[in-house]
Amino acid sequence: MWRAELINSVKQRYLVTLFYLLLIMALMHNLADTILDDLLFVLIILVIYQWWKGICYLKTIRGELALFYHKNQLYWSRQRWDIVKPPLFFRYAIIIHLISKRNRKKRVLFLMDDSFNCQDWHSLHYFLHHNESLRKNNNQ
Repeated sequence: MWRAELINSVKQRYLVTLFYLLLIMALMHNLADTILDDLLFVLIILVIYQWWKGICYLKTIRGELALFYHKNQLYWSRQRWDIVKPPLFFRYAIIIHLISKRNRKKRVLFLMDDSFNCQDWHSLHYFLHHNESLRKNNNQ
């Protein structure tokens, strides 16, 4: 079992904010001087609301994280989760698809490197990347 403590990621907040700012700019550019120009204000308010929900969700990605690499399970948010797909690896991020053992809810866990200390980030990356049992279960 591997475990570490997650902290809130500043990079995640910047990335989500940048995405929504680009979305608002695209809406303003594409809908200006069209029939939907009157709805632009409402659409921007909806995008800002979704941005706020995203920021609030990112604040919940913290606390204890434990990896049971022989069982393809993860402990996070006070419950166990099954890893259902092989994680997606990027240089500074990992995306893990999860299903709760308790109530079968699906979640996508988006982890950035600044949520961990350097050693924990590298060891998590190693354990998830070299997990033979995860690859065997997903190939069947």
